Amino acid sequence: MVFWYYWRRSNLIGFVVEGITDKVVVKEICKKLSIRCSDPKLMRGNKPQDARDLAESLIDEGRKFVLVLKDLKSSEELLKEMEEKIRGVAELIIVRREIES
Repeated sequence: MVFWYYWRRSNLIGFVVEGITDKVVVKEICKKLSIRCSDPKLMRGNKPQDARDLAESLIDEGRKFVLVLKDLKSSEELLKEMEEKIRGVAELIIVRREIES
């Protein structure tokens, strides 16, 4: 029984998102695609270190993959800094305006 519990938790995908609406959208997409994901964590601001800390906490909880969703409307410098900070911990996915709507 303990093995089953650990296996179910370790196969989850972790998400770090910017806002509440992003959180709801990610949950619905995972549900429709039958992807097992954990409850997305909210980044609250544009701080790359916060995104890294949240991604590391998801990995510590047993997630195999962590995806950080960030808006395209952010500055290029911020996106580059975010990508450098989370490298090796999570993958940065830049969300275009059409998808965000």
